[in-house]
Amino acid sequence: MRLSHVFALARMFLVYFFRRVLSYGPLRNPAALFGLIALAAATGVGMFLVAYQFLDSLIGPESLELLARLSTVSTIFWTLIAFLFIKILFMKADRLLQFTLQLPASHRERTAALMIYEAVMVLSVIGVLFLPFSSALVALLGLGSIPHIATGLAIPAVLTYLLASTSFNVIMSALLRIGLGRQAHLITAVMMALSIFIYNANFTTLVRDISEDYLGNRVSNHYVDVFVYVSARWGQPVMWLAFLGVGGLLLALVVASSPHRYPEVHKFTRTPIPGFVSPVWPYLAALTRRWENWVTVAVAYVCAGMLFVRGDGGTFLYALGLLVTQGIYAYSATEALRRLPGFGRRAGSEVTMLLSAQAIQLAVAALPILALVAARPETLADAGKVLAACVSAIILTTLVGILFPHDRDNPFSAFVSYAVCVLLIVSLGIMVTVLQLPAPALWAAVVIVHVLAVFYSVLGIRSLQRKARHASAAVRPA
Repeated sequence: MRLSHVFALARMFLVYFFRRVLSYGPLRNPAALFGLIALAAATGVGMFLVAYQFLDSLIGPESLELLARLSTVSTIFWTLIAFLFIKILFMKADRLLQFTLQLPASHRERTAALMIYEAVMVLSVIGVLFLPFSSALVALLGLGSIPHIATGLAIPAVLTYLLASTSFNVIMSALLRIGLGRQAHLITAVMMALSIFIYNANFTTLVRDISEDYLGNRVSNHYVDVFVYVSARWGQPVMWLAFLGVGGLLLALVVASSPHRYPEVHKFTRTPIPGFVSPVWPYLAALTRRWENWVTVAVAYVCAGMLFVRGDGGTFLYALGLLVTQGIYAYSATEALRRLPGFGRRAGSEVTMLLSAQAIQLAVAALPILALVAARPETLADAGKVLAACVSAIILTTLVGILFPHDRDNPFSAFVSYAVCVLLIVSLGIMVTVLQLPAPALWAAVVIVHVLAVFYSVLGIRSLQRKARHASAAVRPA
């Protein structure tokens, strides 16, 4: 593998990212781009203030080591979650790699270049997730807290990603060798989801053992906090040397274990859908038969089953939220329908079809999870709330998918879309918390937000239809 080729491909993907992602939707407008940046900055400041107030009366310099040890437990968990999420986004990266096939680079070099972006995205998610906490810690306790932030957050995140990547590559390579390339992504995603729940099952035990040992003045090693242990026992220089050694070894294993080719996946699956005379049927078929949809459904069922077995009340119902994460693809996944002769619809009708198809898809896919409510009737009220949240997510993700349409299943565009979704949800949550609206005003605000989401979805489709007409007129021969 030639590193010069890997970095050249990585630079090319970076150019592709900016030119494709920033050439669609509102991001083409500098005002909209700076508006999103300003909203992100304001949201970050709000989260920092919340974290500062929360930590102000809870921590002191003497509790930094305990905080670092406990942070490693949650950092590893959220890094695994982000890793699985990004891997699902990159399932169809084989289409992204197609335009590099004419270049003098090997398949392993292409895969390595793409993995650079996977790593950056995973670590960016973790960085954004823990940035308010880290910055509040520095503001409260000064620069002396930075080494503890490194051992409790940064180092565990990097090493967890490298270890997860090695495991993923080994499983993927084994599946390719035995001829299961088409199913490799699905099987590996399910196995990674199982590993996350196995780790999460020990979450409470780890927190309890770490807390008891620290309060008992015992310098102990619980494996997840091994670098905090090394730092406390032998000092920071030894800890950094150990990190560089372990990190270098894991990085070499990631490179050595990377698959010799990126597994191709079908765009659609052969899913039988009962026929009925309705304009929504083609949309329902296009969305349901997407390969990513079934990977998401499989992961949702695994999550629901594991949460149900753990017996944590109605937490298994939150797996329903995974079923609506594909809403950002609703518009782009039905693009082929709009190219059919005589299939054009008004923007309002188009939005109605997209929302209806997703609602039907959710209702059917959710049945196995909702069936578990019969075993725990006390969770029936929670089921209604979660389903209402899912319907809300369908409306909001559809809007984001229209405003930020995806080109060639571009994982970079999908990442931006999900980032915008999370940004909007978090910013709205902070505003509701700060304003302390009474219940009637809060419900009125919720209704207004969703009405505006549908309204702007219609406007977005009208804009895309107008651009499509202008583009077709421009290429039409005189």
